[in-house]
Amino acid sequence: MTFYGTLLAATAYHALIGNEAWASVAFNDVQRESAMRRGTRALDGRYAGQLSGTKLASGQALQFPRVDLYDNCSQSAVANGTIPDAIINASYELALLELVSPNSLSPAIASLGRLTQSEAVSGAVSRSFFSPKDLAFLLGPGSPLNAFRPNVLVVEDFMWCYLNLAGRRWAAAVV
Repeated sequence: MTFYGTLLAATAYHALIGNEAWASVAFNDVQRESAMRRGTRALDGRYAGQLSGTKLASGQALQFPRVDLYDNCSQSAVANGTIPDAIINASYELALLELVSPNSLSPAIASLGRLTQSEAVSGAVSRSFFSPKDLAFLLGPGSPLNAFRPNVLVVEDFMWCYLNLAGRRWAAAVV
């Protein structure tokens, strides 16, 4: 699987909620499937490391399906190996954004470089580089580079229920 859901289901989803751009004759199915791959990649990149549970298989490319995924909104476990509709719908929302503006969800940014310090003292040159730990911080889950990714509120709403809340479970109250 290279993306969540199916092209047919994505088309039905966008028709149901009135996202006419998805069905526009300006785009073909090859472009739509490419957008679905980029949307899935952006979803996984943004939320990797923040999700409850673990991947179903150690070598799987995508973040879903998962084992021990918890739905904080319904306060219940998700059946192992299933992908909740909310996750698939979130990927469809991102696919639409990628369709109309390719690569907008994972923009290319100027390299931060690996050299952090260089100085010459008494003829000797000393250089400092990012350590693997620094690179893991910059490129891994919770990365400050996520600030360069747009926050799509409908996707945040879909994803909220499945984030790892460090074991905290609470019921919403209306005041």
